[in-house]
Amino acid sequence: MKISFIIILRTFGSDLPGVVKELEAHTDGIKVTHWGKFKDTQLLLQEKLYSPEETYELFLNSEEHFALQDDWVKWNKDGEHGRSGKVFLYDKTLRYRNVNNLALFFDDNITGEELDIVRPCEITGKHETSTELFDKYLFRVLTKEAILNDEYFIEKVFAVLKHK
Repeated sequence: MKISFIIILRTFGSDLPGVVKELEAHTDGIKVTHWGKFKDTQLLLQEKLYSPEETYELFLNSEEHFALQDDWVKWNKDGEHGRSGKVFLYDKTLRYRNVNNLALFFDDNITGEELDIVRPCEITGKHETSTELFDKYLFRVLTKEAILNDEYFIEKVFAVLKHK
């Protein structure tokens, strides 16, 4: 459909290099050019630490793909509560209306509950819960369906766009 997109791969595991290798090997593969990791709500990328707002702006304005490591130890030590999960940066104020990017988070372990894998982080500090953002910005991926349906993620994105 010739719609540009940015993929920001995130994981608690050690699978990031393997996943990137598979994506880059695909005939229509992507090239991941940014590797980094989250330290709480800040992004460490190429030895520079970005605030949540700087990270959000970086993601929105980038034309390149990212592979990012999340802090599993912190999340696990906190009893796997969303407050320590993978940071999902979003902007409910829509200050970036002139930007054509849409921030969505897909994960096969998102529950929309307190014990969740994701930590919503509104860049102005007005955080909502996973429950409030579930099926609006945060989406649980049904892995088998995603494998069998080439349009799985596209359908999710178009459903969101219909409600904007």
